[in-house]
Formats: sequence, C-alpha cells, structure tokens
Amino acid sequence: ELLAHHYTEGSEFENAVRYWRLAAERAAARFATAEAIAHARKGLTTVTQMPTGIERVNQELALHISLITSLRLADRFAEALEQLDQAESLATQNERIVELSRIHHLRGNIYFPLGKIDECLSEHQAALQFARQANSTEDEARALGGLTDGYYMRGRMRSAYEHVERCIELCRAHGFAAIETAYLPMRAHTHMYGLRFAEALEDSRSAVEMAAKAGQPRAAIIALNASTIILIDRHDFTMAEEHARTALELAERIGARRFLPVSNNTLARVRLHAGDRAGALDLLETGLAICRETGIAFVGPWMLGAIAFATDDPKRREEALREAQAILDRGCVGHNYLRFYRDAIEVSLAMKDWDRADQYATALDEYFCDEPVPWASFIIEQCHAVAELARGGGTTALLAQIERLREEAARLGMRRDLALLEAALQGRPT
Repeated sequence: ELLAHHYTEGSEFENAVRYWRLAAERAAARFATAEAIAHARKGLTTVTQMPTGIERVNQELALHISLITSLRLADRFAEALEQLDQAESLATQNERIVELSRIHHLRGNIYFPLGKIDECLSEHQAALQFARQANSTEDEARALGGLTDGYYMRGRMRSAYEHVERCIELCRAHGFAAIETAYLPMRAHTHMYGLRFAEALEDSRSAVEMAAKAGQPRAAIIALNASTIILIDRHDFTMAEEHARTALELAERIGARRFLPVSNNTLARVRLHAGDRAGALDLLETGLAICRETGIAFVGPWMLGAIAFATDDPKRREEALREAQAILDRGCVGHNYLRFYRDAIEVSLAMKDWDRADQYATALDEYFCDEPVPWASFIIEQCHAVAELARGGGTTALLAQIERLREEAARLGMRRDLALLEAALQGRPT
C-alpha cells in the first residue's frame, strides 16, 4: 500500500497499479475485505492514468475481478453487479475470452444468494461456453462448479451432483486444488440429498481439512453446514453443536453473515432437544433477522420453518408458515423447499391436521417432480403414510409400508424420522 501510494504520487502509474493490485490481493487473502475493496478501487482510479494498450487492459480487468470478488464476499451485491457490467464491457471490446468466462462465473455466484435462479444458471452456462472456447480447463472446472450451484439452487440435486463430479474429476486430474476445495463441500450436500450420508460426511471432513490448509474458511463453512444437518437428524447433538459453533466462528471472522442463520438453526435444535424452547426461538429469530438483512431467498424459508417447528405460539406459527410459503412461491434456493416442507409437515402432524400435512407433502413432491430427490421422496412417502394411518387406515399393506420406511430410517441413521415412524406405529403420530 505504501509503495503504491508513493508510485502514484511520483506519477509512475504502471508500478502504482501493480502495487495497488498486490495490496488488494494480500488484503483479500487475510479477509480484510474492506481494505481489499479500497485498494482495488484506488488501483482502478490509477489505471486510467496509464497509456492505452494491452498492459492497461490486463491490469484493469484484473483489478475489476479482484474488486468484484471482495464485494461479493462482503455481500455488497449491487456494487459487485455494477462492476461486473463494466468489466464485461471492457473484456468484450478487447475479445478477452478467459476473463469473460470468469466474469460470467462471478455474476452467477452473486445471483445464487439473491435467489435469481434462471439468471444464475444462464451465467454459469455462459462461463462454461467461454471456458471451452478459450480451451481453459481450469475455467471449465470452475464453470462446472458454478453450474453445480445453479442446479442446486433450482432443486435439481441429481444434475448438481453430476456437474460437481465432473468438476472434481477435472480438478484432481489437473491439480486445481483451490477449485476442488471450493466445490467439494457442494458434493457433500448433493450426496446428503441423495441419502448417501456416509459419503456426505466423508466429503465434509475432507473439505474442512483442505480448506484449513488452503486458507479457504468459506469452503469449510459450507462443508460444516452439510455435516450439521446430518448430525442433527441422527440426534448426535454434541457433534452437531461442535460443527455449528466452528462454522459460526468462521463466518463471523470473515464477515460472511448470510451463513450465520444456518448455524443458528442447528444450535437452536440442540437447545430445543435440551428443553430450552425460549433459547431456541431467540436463536431462530436472530437468524431470521439476519436473513432479512442479507437476502431472504437464501435460507429464509428454512429459518421460518424452524420457527414454526419450535414455537408453541399458534399465531407466530401461522405467521411463519404463511411467510415462508410466500417466499417459496416467488422462488428461492432449492434447499429451502425440503427444509421448510419437512418442518411444516411435522408441525401439521403434531397438530393432527392430517390434510394440511398431506398438502405440504404434495407441494414438496410437485417441486421435485422433474428430478426426484431421494431424501424428499422419503419425507413425502412418510408423511402420506403416517397421515393415512392416523385417519384410521391401518391396513396390512399400510403397516408394512411404514415398517419398511422405519427399517430404512434405522439403516441410514435417520433418528428424527425413526422416532416419528415408531410413534405412528404405536398409535402416537407425532
């Protein structure tokens, strides 16, 4: 920073720009995001003093991409999108194909938390096309990772899994460790929704180790979020709390506030299990407030479903259920549909509102109808079977179906579902 300042004052603009860029990159590496943004902006101001030509274009594009990356990590999405438009115009004018791939990839990454599903997929598809046009295997791997996010966002978990598999294969074949570290956590999530819990936990463990070595805490957070979901469902509350607190500390350290509600959700369920309903609800309401600040489409319905599940206030429960459904109807990140409808189903069963439980299960089925997700299919079948049994439909076939589901839950370690099914078989459907 000091050298950049002196070179700027001395009108040695080419050196000044190089050092502003280096200062921005070093600040970003230690997650001093505000500092990184300031350095990149100074570099962009200084680069206009350089003579026109290839070197100026090189530096200007690099500074734009550095600035955009830091703005995205700070959740300053509007500013990042404005910079992306400028960078895309510059790259297009100069036929910079590799940079165009990276620009579209970054824009797709920003559309993900904003809940812009079609736009997210479209940007990552464009990133893949430019990567292949440029014969850049590295950018192809990065774009495949982006498409993983896009399909995950749409709830196409099988397509997401297929793309992340190809991404990781390319990374391992060509040594793209940073990209593998970034997207291995997403393979953990797609394994999880495919009921491949052992594989999900192994990917999560590996990703956390790789992220620690590479200094990529964001990847560790995403990996830990996958493991906490599985651990809570397995009623391993001690380990779930440990993983959630680690994710929470990492998110707070790097200022990744939109991930905080996921950890709050896990910690709330730990408190709820311990009988601390008030403490659980305080965590959930705090998490929801963060969702409203950072983007409700990311995990808002997930949090609202948890509030409906945890509260004993009928008015608050209905408010949460209605608001979540409205967000789902507008469109949001795919994990919200399974997480919300699952809680809403169990709330309805607890209230002995069998028809409403069936309606939520049908809505979940409709969302995933184009590409069924094994975990969602299990929840849907379980709900319809338990509701039918509760209405008095205790046929031999129905009892056999519930017993089969119970055995599957036991095999997979799904203790939350196992408890629900065993209660149903004993005449206690909640």
